[in-house]
Amino acid sequence: MAPPALPALLEDILYPCPHEPLQPRTKPMRVLCLGLSRSGTDSLRRALYMLGFSHVWHGFNLPDPSYSALPGKIFTRLARRKFSPGSNDQPISREDFEIVLADCDAVTDTPAAIFAPELIAAYPEAKVILNVRDTEAWHKSMVSTLASLPGNINYGWLIYFQHRLYWTARSFFETTYYGIFDGDIERTGKEAYERHSESVRNATEPERLLEWRVEDGWEPLCKFLDVEIPDEEFPHGNNGEEFQRRLEHFKKVYRHQAYQNIFGLTGAVVAVAAITYSWYARMRR
Repeated sequence: MAPPALPALLEDILYPCPHEPLQPRTKPMRVLCLGLSRSGTDSLRRALYMLGFSHVWHGFNLPDPSYSALPGKIFTRLARRKFSPGSNDQPISREDFEIVLADCDAVTDTPAAIFAPELIAAYPEAKVILNVRDTEAWHKSMVSTLASLPGNINYGWLIYFQHRLYWTARSFFETTYYGIFDGDIERTGKEAYERHSESVRNATEPERLLEWRVEDGWEPLCKFLDVEIPDEEFPHGNNGEEFQRRLEHFKKVYRHQAYQNIFGLTGAVVAVAAITYSWYARMRR
């Protein structure tokens, strides 16, 4: 069970993520890879870099400390507009995505892929790859990795004491775990996976779409992107063991930071209490 989200106003106060005004793009969005996690997203990310792409968005950017925490906040807020829209919410637009993706020329993995129809409409100049795998194999991989994330990334109350941990957890819960899987990947996963793939097919013109599997390797991918086939072997990454190693690393880093923040806050509260008591005692004399 996910810890509850805080009211949006309180989120903005406690976990601010300021960002600069949007700058004009210096390169076009070339390709949107919109298959769900555990369908070769990291292998595809590595392949695109080998083909000369300069910045490929991937879900592991969210907990990466070399990135701002802002993308987690943006995807969380977009998920609320997509799955629980309010009466004053505007349709999700290119401008919303550009806050995160303005310097990217490719996108892969969730949470971005959760917004597949919106991304396809927002970037009509981009080609679309639907990276897929056998549904049973995908579901087995999801159950053994991402289905365990609620117990791994929420840490109960700890998420409230580290801003990146808060936004990373919220973005996963609100885009993916509850957004498309209704809080139960094992029960709803297969149907949601097939529904998602069909939504990509329905939203994309046939000539703009490549349906691709990791086993297909370089040839169809390079032909679709109109680039030469590299001499190197096709990359493979983020298998179950590698996923768990990454997860354990991020858990260790952000749990440590959360405890540091708790100790710092506790010290500040004690200091204020001591000063207040001292002042009150002097006033009573």
